[in-house]
Amino acid sequence: MISSNISYWYNPTNIESIKLNEIKSKIEKIYKTNWINNIIRIKNKVNWYIEKNRKNYRNMFFLREIKNKLLIYIEKDLKEKKEQQEISLDKKFYTEYWKYIKWDISESCIKNYDFIDAVAKENNFPTALIIAIWKKEHNCYLDNPANWWWAFQITSRYYTPWKISLEEFETEIIDFINFAKNKISYYEKDYWKFKRYFWNEDINLTYYEYNARDIRLLSLLYNWIRTSANLETFEFANWNLNPSIKTNSDGILTNFLKVLKRKLK
Repeated sequence: MISSNISYWYNPTNIESIKLNEIKSKIEKIYKTNWINNIIRIKNKVNWYIEKNRKNYRNMFFLREIKNKLLIYIEKDLKEKKEQQEISLDKKFYTEYWKYIKWDISESCIKNYDFIDAVAKENNFPTALIIAIWKKEHNCYLDNPANWWWAFQITSRYYTPWKISLEEFETEIIDFINFAKNKISYYEKDYWKFKRYFWNEDINLTYYEYNARDIRLLSLLYNWIRTSANLETFEFANWNLNPSIKTNSDGILTNFLKVLKRKLK
């Protein structure tokens, strides 16, 4: 592999530039016919030629140009596959519970979805879980409440009550993610002698991976630690998820599913 930042002192002739553009057009046609495996094979072959031509500036120029074109399509394919993976996971998870969701989450919770999603992705945490807890704790208001416990109602941090900008909210989101990850770390290291009560299984919550059991368990860790809780009936996690747990306030898993519902529309 060579870096695209390396420059080679060679200026192609007009004819060479035309030929190079023809090669790039052929690469594009290969990609459009869904031959991504062929693209990868060509890239591997180009790498081989690069190793054999490192002292030939002319050849290196063309090989680098071809390789950069190939990498564009390889990266594009990987991005599309990740996006499809994420959508498939969302649909599978949502479909399992969709019949319980009777109304949509408020517009205030999802109008800044793309902003929150970018922060979530960078910090490898489920976007819908950030919004779900924000909804549960502060009804998706973009301000710091009067009790000084900020948008996610964490009592170990204090923020001056006032309306906040998205940049300030980003700081609070990251603080919340770190707080949640610390809770998960304490659980997995069994600091509270708590893990054994929940089958000695780790919690797996990432940007691309999540499940109902771990969302419920984090809700329990976030709200109150007690081994007597039943994850499927624990109110903070499950309010309004099924007919047996009714209240005026949705639980974390219910909010999570409502975010997915809006995302999948």
